[in-house]
Amino acid sequence: MTVTSLLSGRRNRVAIETLTGCPANGRLLLHSPKRVLLLRRLRSGPDAEERPIMTTRSSARVRAQALFKKEKQAQLGQEAMIQYRADQEATLVKTARLRVLRLARDKDRTAAAGATNKG
Repeated sequence: MTVTSLLSGRRNRVAIETLTGCPANGRLLLHSPKRVLLLRRLRSGPDAEERPIMTTRSSARVRAQALFKKEKQAQLGQEAMIQYRADQEATLVKTARLRVLRLARDKDRTAAAGATNKG
């Protein structure tokens, strides 16, 4: 159902005028609170009063929570990157240490093998 179909028709114009208190000439602001409320009531039918309608305060709260969640995710991402780089650095240090030990061991083996072949 499109917005124009919601705003067209004599019955809907009367409903708009009744609900909003302003003439229904199709020039309601696109995101005005009255229009949002009106569209929700028109879409929901006769049981509109039973359904909770989000207020400006609660939508601001939802936006704030979403912003907080994004900031927290960004912070966790930075912490994860720091941990990843620390692990990578530790792996490089460990690999270098093991390489030095392996080269020293191989040098000792070749020296021992050379001494047994001469002797």
